[in-house]
Amino acid sequence: MKNRNIKIIISGVGGQGVMLLTKSIMLAAKLSGLNTIGSEIHGHAVRGGSAYSVVIYGSNNESPILMRNSVDYIISLELVEALRMGPYLKKSGLVISSNTKIVPVVSVLKNERYPSEDDVKNAFDGWARNTIILDTKAITKKLGSSRVTNSVLYGVFSVFEQDNIPVEIFKETLLAQVPKKSLEENLKAFEEGVSIAEKELRISSYKNY
Repeated sequence: MKNRNIKIIISGVGGQGVMLLTKSIMLAAKLSGLNTIGSEIHGHAVRGGSAYSVVIYGSNNESPILMRNSVDYIISLELVEALRMGPYLKKSGLVISSNTKIVPVVSVLKNERYPSEDDVKNAFDGWARNTIILDTKAITKKLGSSRVTNSVLYGVFSVFEQDNIPVEIFKETLLAQVPKKSLEENLKAFEEGVSIAEKELRISSYKNY
């Protein structure tokens, strides 16, 4: 990471856990000795609207102000929020998103077509290095808790960033942020995300062989 920063957008809809992801990534980077800066949550998080934050870590800090083609990762807790953040992604950046859809009331009233998973994948095709969209409802149902989507996505992200921050530090910082009563379910979710990412990397390596 010499003379390079990693820039991440964490996006979602108010109440989905953007803050937990932001704080966990920032703490993991700091514990790894990286210069780290993060923005506050922007948007209408309290009222259930779009919300996002920006985290930057690496050798030099820079402003967390968003600019087009400047972001290495989009981590999104809601499908269309990933698409909304698309213009900021660098070419060959990575998208990690839940397929959860939270359709605004105004869209329902106007009978507007809400983008599909294929729409989102097609939008990033040829631009993103990879677009990983997870059926987090099915994953969390299997894990026995609907409250750990952010921990699944965090686990996926940790594998792709393990050259800069050890996966074990990612895990430790997550567990330091969540309530004690939910440690076990968040640990399982994190490990599920790690497993998904490792499988994705094996598939990618096979395709490129």
